[in-house]
Amino acid sequence: RLGHEADLKVADLTQPLPYEADAFDDALTVLVLHYLEDWSLPLAELHRVLKPGGRLVVVVNHPLIPPLMYPEVDYFATVPNEEEYDFDGVLTTLTIWYRSLSAMSESFTAAGFRITAISEPPVAPDTPPDLLPPSKSDPTRFIGFIFFVLEATSS
Repeated sequence: RLGHEADLKVADLTQPLPYEADAFDDALTVLVLHYLEDWSLPLAELHRVLKPGGRLVVVVNHPLIPPLMYPEVDYFATVPNEEEYDFDGVLTTLTIWYRSLSAMSESFTAAGFRITAISEPPVAPDTPPDLLPPSKSDPTRFIGFIFFVLEATSS
C-alpha cells in the first residue's frame, strides 16, 4: 500500500540503526519497546537519527494492564511475562516486559527526550461491537495502550 517509493527496512533494535544522525523529522515505535528489557540503546539510537526537535511517537501496552491482570506482579518492578500466541497456526511465545509509568518516562528523559503528550485513546468509533472487550461501563473506553509523543532535545 505504500508504493515503490517507501524505503522500508527491518532493523534489530538491539543494534545501531542503519541511518545517519539527524536523518528524520519523525519516528514511530508501535507495540515494539515492551518486548525489550532494556530501552536505553533503542531510545538512544532513535534520538540519534532524529533531528533536534524531531518527534518520536511510542505506543506500548498500558502499564496498568499487569496489576489488573496479574495482581501478584510488582507494578514498580521491570519484569518479564511470557505469553503464548497462535499466529495462523504457528504457536509462538512472546516475552513482554512490564514496567511502570515512571520507569518508562525515566527511560525517555535519560535518552534525551522531552515528553510532550501522553494519551490513552478510545476505541475507533467504527469498531465492530463483537471486537470490543466486555465491559460494564463504556466498552469504547478501556485500558489497552498508552501513546507518548516525545521531542528530541538537542544533545
